[in-house]
Amino acid sequence: STKIASELDLEQVPMIRGEGKQCRLLDIISTTRGFGDYDLKCQEGGPYLKPFLTSFPEVKSLSIDLENHEPDDVLILGCDGLYESLSNDEIGNIVIDSLVKSEKHDPSRYAKAAKTLVEACRGTYDGRHWMKNDVELASQDDISAFIIPIVNEDHLMEIKSTNNNS
Repeated sequence: STKIASELDLEQVPMIRGEGKQCRLLDIISTTRGFGDYDLKCQEGGPYLKPFLTSFPEVKSLSIDLENHEPDDVLILGCDGLYESLSNDEIGNIVIDSLVKSEKHDPSRYAKAAKTLVEACRGTYDGRHWMKNDVELASQDDISAFIIPIVNEDHLMEIKSTNNNS
């Protein structure tokens, strides 16, 4: 049988509790883990969780003015394993440092920057554990990172050439 969640049900258990990896929907499941589990219920026979989960993403479109960007301007996409391990500033600094050290015409420079981010999260193996540094354990979560140039250099040159001719 199915129970329709009432206002009272929602007051008894907060919708979302916790932070980071410990964040749970209705005190039972990480939201990304339950998309395929149609029979999942709250603890102690509470309401089904499926009505509270959706696999439909929230999509936002932003207009990017190509004339204001250089070849090293990038979009960084990463999963929670990346953003729970490194701050936005650390991520930005690692990517900038990687791009500065690479050859401008190296076709794999963006992939190398993504690999550097993953390695920073994963850390080094000390024989027993993966360590981010001497005292902090590295992320055990999956880590995905994509570095996407906002505009490629050939396209940027076309834009500049067109603007200079007009």
